[in-house]
Amino acid sequence: MSSSPLLDGERSAELRSRGNGPRVVVGWLVIAAVLAAPAAVIKRRLERATDELVVPRCSEPAVGYLIDLDGTMYMPQGLVEGAQDFFRWLRASGTPYAFLSNTGVKGPLGVQAKFLTPPFRLWEEPVSLRHIHTAAVATAQYLQDNAPNGSRMYVLQGSVSFGHPAKLDSCLRVLRRSARAFGSWQVRTDLSDSEAKEWAAHAGRAPVYVVTCDDGMLMDDAAGDPVTGRKGYTGWDFEVLVRAQWLLQNGGRLVTSAPDARNPFFENGLVLSKLGPGSLHALLLAATYPESADRAIVIGKGGSGGTHYMIDRGIAMLRDQLPPGSPPLDRRRVALVGDTLDTDIKAANLAGIDSVLVTKTGTHTLADLRSYPGVTPGCAVANVGELAMGEGGLG
Repeated sequence: MSSSPLLDGERSAELRSRGNGPRVVVGWLVIAAVLAAPAAVIKRRLERATDELVVPRCSEPAVGYLIDLDGTMYMPQGLVEGAQDFFRWLRASGTPYAFLSNTGVKGPLGVQAKFLTPPFRLWEEPVSLRHIHTAAVATAQYLQDNAPNGSRMYVLQGSVSFGHPAKLDSCLRVLRRSARAFGSWQVRTDLSDSEAKEWAAHAGRAPVYVVTCDDGMLMDDAAGDPVTGRKGYTGWDFEVLVRAQWLLQNGGRLVTSAPDARNPFFENGLVLSKLGPGSLHALLLAATYPESADRAIVIGKGGSGGTHYMIDRGIAMLRDQLPPGSPPLDRRRVALVGDTLDTDIKAANLAGIDSVLVTKTGTHTLADLRSYPGVTPGCAVANVGELAMGEGGLG
């Protein structure tokens, strides 16, 4: 029988010779009790130790907040606990804030409409558009900066509706509103096999893009393809993915709105998350490797284009909210508040700003830090209500 890594026989004898035998016996009893504990109990103990030792509780307010939405301000069922308290405090204190969402299916107008629709109603008045920025808009800005006139774009998008009467939004609508060059591009959502092959041949000579801007579900806009008027897809379609694969294998560029692998959803104690845009991005990269490896970019928070097109834009929005004569905004004291380590907190780390991990309403908890080495939140709260000064939070 091999010696225990915790206490070998020689060391045990030495302790007994010093009259420490009872201590050794007690120590072994403690070890036995721990080993006998159910796995779930041990997991909870480890999570508590992680909570207490790795990330501190937030103690000081930031000079401005960049705030994630899904999993931080709301879930699919409605607003999270504390969301209205936090928003009320932001307004009352005059603290600069900007909602930064990785959604690829709606722009600021869509977010504004959602915040007016029960059970997501945040305030009796519309949230000003100057406080909202989304990955759909950031994707449009990236394409405006990089796609020359005449570019061809195969758009795999999602669409959404909110409010009464219903307000529709989609990636394609955001592109049309936000990119001045939209009219010069050939944008399609419905390609036949023969058209896809012709585009693939064209990709070796001129810019062709596959633009994926969804929130995990492919759903073409109700208006359909800009040329044919037909919906190119109404869900995950194998043939649609194959056509995108052809374009990427022959010189096309892949632009994805956000890196989120999943959208969190919980019901009756079950984790019932849905695929996120990062899953589609990973699928297309895997199917076209190595041809597309150096021709792909992810725009949203945590992506390779996230610092410039999301974080820097958000900080500019905070600066625009400062009263005349205010001192310059200290970027290092801006905090990104979010629930996802590999998008929100990673984005803050890459951009050199502070971060707050929300642990009880979204994707990740502090126990998940073990799975994301190198990603470190500045502090943690259970929900955003804890950040509200004078509302049982920091104050």
